[in-house]
Amino acid sequence: MSKKAVDIINRILERNHGIAEITFAAYFYVPQSLTDKGLLKLHRISKPNREKIKHFIQLLLQKKRKRWSLGVTSRVLLKNGEFRHIPQIDFACVKSSTNLRRMIKCLRRFVKIKPGYILESGRSYHYYGARLLDQRQWEIFVGNRLLCNPAGKKPIVDTRWFAYSLRRGFSNLRIAASDSKPEPKIVAKI
Repeated sequence: MSKKAVDIINRILERNHGIAEITFAAYFYVPQSLTDKGLLKLHRISKPNREKIKHFIQLLLQKKRKRWSLGVTSRVLLKNGEFRHIPQIDFACVKSSTNLRRMIKCLRRFVKIKPGYILESGRSYHYYGARLLDQRQWEIFVGNRLLCNPAGKKPIVDTRWFAYSLRRGFSNLRIAASDSKPEPKIVAKI
């Protein structure tokens, strides 16, 4: 199994031949901010393939300003003109073997999107599903993930990240190292 987040993006493209456009996001994360206005710049790649994505990511990383991160958005354009979403989850639980086992168990039981991949993202984890969702399926997916947080206990998923995602109409996960976080690495396949 390859080990980088960009490898997951390439697997999703290979599995879903109908993707005509994928969008990457350069963003500046401001903790506890109520808006991301001016802090998110979208870059679209038409007719994406492995080499085009590799080249594009290298260019963006070279141009990246200090403290900006590079991510991939959930929203993709299909060749038939319809939009779909790559299922994504930003977890809030700390990185540990116990939490990883809990997430794998939870994802196998409640997320029926296979295959899927868990990545270490620094202090926590990310998840990508390889089966695309339409807009309504994506909204249900996001809502159901918010319901995974146990009442009165520390959250499992990042609620602010999901709130930004719902407000924007798409989600976004970091795929490259940033000034303060390592490059996300694959740790499990579901």
